[in-house]
Amino acid sequence: MSFKRKNKSNLILVLPVLVLTIIFSLTYSYGAEILKGVEEVKAFGGYKVNSEVQVSEGKISHIEIYGSDFAGSHAETNKAYMERAVKGMKDKFIGKSATDIRGIKGIDNVARATISSDAIKKSVMNALKLEEQEEPEHLPDKVPAPGDYTIQIRDVIERIEVKNAGGGIQHSLLGTKTAKALLHVDKNRKMSISYLLKSGTVDEPLYILSYNGFYNEDLDNLKEPSLEGVEVQNIFWEKSSLKKYAELKGISDKVVGRVTRPLKELKTHYYDNVKLYVPAMKDVNKPGFDNGKFTAVSKLTPDWKTLKKSERTEACKWKLYG
Repeated sequence: MSFKRKNKSNLILVLPVLVLTIIFSLTYSYGAEILKGVEEVKAFGGYKVNSEVQVSEGKISHIEIYGSDFAGSHAETNKAYMERAVKGMKDKFIGKSATDIRGIKGIDNVARATISSDAIKKSVMNALKLEEQEEPEHLPDKVPAPGDYTIQIRDVIERIEVKNAGGGIQHSLLGTKTAKALLHVDKNRKMSISYLLKSGTVDEPLYILSYNGFYNEDLDNLKEPSLEGVEVQNIFWEKSSLKKYAELKGISDKVVGRVTRPLKELKTHYYDNVKLYVPAMKDVNKPGFDNGKFTAVSKLTPDWKTLKKSERTEACKWKLYG
C-alpha cells in the first residue's frame, strides 16, 4: 500500500517535468546551440528585428523571430508589417543550410512588408554570422552605340544632408528595390536616362518633393548639384484627385514623377540631390530637418548587364500616376 502511494507521488512530480521536456523537444533540439541575431530598422520611427536560430547537422532546425523597441508615430503600423512578414517567412528558413547566404537571401519577401522582410533575413544572417559579399559591378568597356535601351536601376537614399554630413538610410525612391529605366544614347554618344520616382508607397512611405539636380562628382567630393540637361515631370496630386497623396495636404501640392538626367560618363554609381518628406518624422525639428522635410543625396545605380535594345516609345507606356 505504501508502495502505491510513493509511486503516485513520484508520478505527480515527474509529469510536469515530462510535459516541459516534450514541449521543448518539439521546438528546440537538445545539445544544439541557440544563436541570436539582431537587425535594426531605422525607417519611420525604427524598431529591432530579433532572431533565435537553432542549427542541427548544419541546417536550420528551429527559428523564432520577433520585433521589439517599436518607436515613432508609425509604431503600430510597423508592428503589423513585422507580424505579417514573420508569419509569411518563418517556416521558409527551416531546412536551409546555415552557410547558404544565397539561399537565405533568396527567400521571398512578404508583399507589402518589404522592409520587415529584408530585416528578418539580415537578422538571421547576423545570428549565423554570415557576411554578405558584394558582387563586383559590371561596367561596359565603352558607351553603347547610339539608340535606345532599357536597363534595370536602383535609386536609394545614400545620406541625409546635415551641414554636408549624414548617415546612409538606403530607402528606395523607386517604390521597389529595382525598376526599369530608359537609356538614350545620341549620335555623339552622349547618354541620358529616364525613370519614374514613386512616392507614398506601402513599402516606402516617403514623398519626393523635388529633384534638385545631379552631381558630376563622386560621393566623397560632391560640389553643387546641376540641372543642366535635366527634365522633371511633376505630379500635381490635388488637381488629379489622387487620394494616395493626402498626407501631403498643407505640405506640397506636387511630387516628382519622371526624371530625365544626363550621364556624363560610364560609372557604376551616380548621385542626385532630392528633397523628401517623411510623415513619420513630421515632428522632427533639428538641424537639417523641418517637420519631416529634409534634403538628401540619392545614389542611382544602373545594372549595366541588364542593358537591352529598345524603342524610345517604351517610355510612353509607363504610368506616371501609377
